[in-house]
Amino acid sequence: MGPVGPDLAAAARVVLALILLWSAAAKIRSWNALPSDLRAFGISQRLAPSVAIVLPGAELAVAVLLVAWWSSPVPGLVAVVLLVVFTVFLLRATARGAPCPCFGAAGDQAAGAAGVVRNGVLAALAVLATGDPHGARGGGAAALGVALGVVALAAVTISALGGHARARRD
Repeated sequence: MGPVGPDLAAAARVVLALILLWSAAAKIRSWNALPSDLRAFGISQRLAPSVAIVLPGAELAVAVLLVAWWSSPVPGLVAVVLLVVFTVFLLRATARGAPCPCFGAAGDQAAGAAGVVRNGVLAALAVLATGDPHGARGGGAAALGVALGVVALAAVTISALGGHARARRD
């Protein structure tokens, strides 16, 4: 990965872990609405209650593993798989104009291209998180963490705003 590689891997791990924690917390905060939001998103009536339990748990687990298994590429790979699965469901929901329970209660936020781009940014972070962060320098990792965090936060915010703006136009 070069001289910046460990810093980039460390920053990606921390930023992705924080975003997954945020997403899981948002789903837990909207716990009562999550099963119905998941049904609207395309999860079957039978599976929605179980997915409502497993989904935030999976996000929390991957977030913890990104930090706990610091030098292992496995958490980054698991995050890539998780984001690919999320994106497949997001694409299906986008085609149907279904609301997105991404980052908590779906409300009137329709799934759309901005969410797919957001997931692409997060998947890129997950790929970077497969790198070995050993040897990361505090200052370099912190600077890259801030930069990656700004990009990821922008992607999440723009996807949320895009869904709300589209819902108001319809």
